[in-house]
Amino acid sequence: MTFQDTTYYASYEFFEVLDVSTHYQLLVGGYTGTAGDGLWYHNKMPFSTEDHDIDHCDCNCAEAYTGAWWYKKCHRSNLNGNWSSPVRGQGVHWFLLTSNNDTLSYVDMKTRRWKQSSTTLI
Repeated sequence: MTFQDTTYYASYEFFEVLDVSTHYQLLVGGYTGTAGDGLWYHNKMPFSTEDHDIDHCDCNCAEAYTGAWWYKKCHRSNLNGNWSSPVRGQGVHWFLLTSNNDTLSYVDMKTRRWKQSSTTLI
């Protein structure tokens, strides 16, 4: 990800999105990187959308922040925000880097197949 002309990264030893029966719950752990762990807050959260509001907030986080994500009350990162929104908080965020008024200028999220071992991080 890029913020203010500087490139940062976040890598996770364990990243898994479960199936529809869990509402695509996120399981993440083993952070390393330079961006800070922007997903710890979202660990074990289901994927929430405007029309399927299953976060832990009285509001609809996906609607308020213009993008589906693993919201809790609401987010510490949101890579599905609105790139060009002038509205406070609706941008593409990684809060250890950005504030509510800022947005990342570039983000690239990649996953790869993981070989399951005898231990699982949860």
